[in-house]
Amino acid sequence: MVKLSANIPPLTPYKLIELPPDLLSALEATDTSNELVIKSSSKSGEAIICTADKTFQLRRINQSNTLVLLKPEPASREVNPHLVAFSNINTLLECVPTRGVVDLSCVPLYFGPGSLTGEKQPSNKLLISLAELDSNSPASSLEFDTEFVQSFGTEINGIACLLSRDIVFEFLGLALTTIMALKLNINAILVDELYQAIDETNEPIQIVETIVKRFSNNQKEPYNLDMDKITKWYGIYTLMDSDRDLYVQEFYKRWEANIPVPTGKPLNYFTLKGNYINPESYLIRYFTKERLSSDPKARFAQLFEQKSTWELSEITPFVEDVMHNKAIKIESFIMKFARKRTINKKIIVSARN
Repeated sequence: MVKLSANIPPLTPYKLIELPPDLLSALEATDTSNELVIKSSSKSGEAIICTADKTFQLRRINQSNTLVLLKPEPASREVNPHLVAFSNINTLLECVPTRGVVDLSCVPLYFGPGSLTGEKQPSNKLLISLAELDSNSPASSLEFDTEFVQSFGTEINGIACLLSRDIVFEFLGLALTTIMALKLNINAILVDELYQAIDETNEPIQIVETIVKRFSNNQKEPYNLDMDKITKWYGIYTLMDSDRDLYVQEFYKRWEANIPVPTGKPLNYFTLKGNYINPESYLIRYFTKERLSSDPKARFAQLFEQKSTWELSEITPFVEDVMHNKAIKIESFIMKFARKRTINKKIIVSARN
């Protein structure tokens, strides 16, 4: 027989957290590289928990039944166990997998030597270190590193920054022409070797390292540069560099002229999906979802303002990020806000009215 009694103070500071297997493994691991880190969500201020590669949001769950925490009474000498209730809990904290958020809007752009000084940056830019930026971002280290590298992020003179488009264009061109001139192995690039081979530069080695890592298929030396990624970046750069609609053939000529070395493949603007629209079949214009509302209904309205009909494959990159229920098919999601029909074996999406 178990004896029960209660000694519950008016205010008990205990909280229960339900841990999924990934978090439990990280908590029990002896490897410090996968330690748990508690951060604050940038928007709601709610707590999140990060492992080395995953992010979890803490969500409160109200219990219909009260949970009672028990402990053995140490002073009891009776044969039968004596358990004392020391806290009652009406809510649990659930750890829900979520996507880490890496907001780089506050990170200054690097245009060249001296451009990171306070007077040369807008007041909304933060001059902080890379470690501080990582610590302040509600995302796991892997999610942060992936987004930071993808955005040409680096640290120069102790300040986290993003390389400007013009700096990337200049040094990517220098890197590619140097690799070709010296017949370096594009699949085994060493940053120091490439940096030393680039003549007449006053820029720090981090510039070359950042660009090489951004276009590499791996994140450790020797780096394996991906010409498809490089070609795509030049295509997007060419689109962004124009302030008007371009004829498709004119765009191809500009795109090819911007790439300083042979690509070995024919150019195809379909590889740039999510970065352009075709106002007419023979025209192309730079366009990204960053300009659009995060509300699905408003997003579709904005897209149909740009053009009245879209092919399914054409509109998909512009709406995937607002499809919160990933279990449904993209066509089912689109039909909530638009209509679709099949014409010549192509699925065409248009506004409902």
